[in-house]
Amino acid sequence: MEFRTVGVIFKDTSGDTLQVKDFSVTLKSTHKKLTSAAEKNNISRNPYYLVASDADKSDLSEVGDTLLIRAKHPTSGAIKTSEMVISGGRCECHIAKVSGTETITFD
Repeated sequence: MEFRTVGVIFKDTSGDTLQVKDFSVTLKSTHKKLTSAAEKNNISRNPYYLVASDADKSDLSEVGDTLLIRAKHPTSGAIKTSEMVISGGRCECHIAKVSGTETITFD
């Protein structure tokens, strides 16, 4: 069986990866938080934050929904928000990224 996920990593302007604070993913249209986003990989050298997984496909439409990805810089406290469009649907087998970046850089 295949189980798909879509995630992001955060970087600073030097290109170093960051472990951010207060990471969240919300459906833009309904303001509902996705449950998969509560999970993240804690490897300090390359932190990967889960945006959505196949467990979220019934919360997403077949044409795609805009997700708001939000996080706080670990030292400066700056807030960064980014958008990603992910498709799903009850009848679909897997989620798919329609648009958006998988690397988010704090300015």
